[in-house]
Amino acid sequence: MTKILQHMNRIKKAIKDLLAKGAVLVDLRTCHEFVGRRIPGAVNIPEEDLPRQLEEVRSWKKPLIVFSRYDRSNDLVVSRLEQQGIEAIDGGDVEEMENILANLHVGDEVDPKNKKTWSAGDITTENS
Repeated sequence: MTKILQHMNRIKKAIKDLLAKGAVLVDLRTCHEFVGRRIPGAVNIPEEDLPRQLEEVRSWKKPLIVFSRYDRSNDLVVSRLEQQGIEAIDGGDVEEMENILANLHVGDEVDPKNKKTWSAGDITTENS
């Protein structure tokens, strides 16, 4: 159990560090899933659309934190992005990303896309 907690703490620190560098949150889920439950400020690029969006993503010149419905393919996406010279990290699934952001004490972190300040109350669902 200790190794799992250590791993989670490393991921949390890496995400916090990337947010401080202006990272963009990229939601790899479908548009329908994104609308139903989203993290404000996250950019929705469905995984299958990512190859067509690489030039735009590269133009941001910012690291990416990718997350999806299930994090099974995130490592592959991160690997593809890194092969294209884009710094990226796997943020897990959307629930993990919500939990990480809510527990980072990120009130002073700014979303690079829209200059929105993150807080635990930012997470919205279709019913919110």
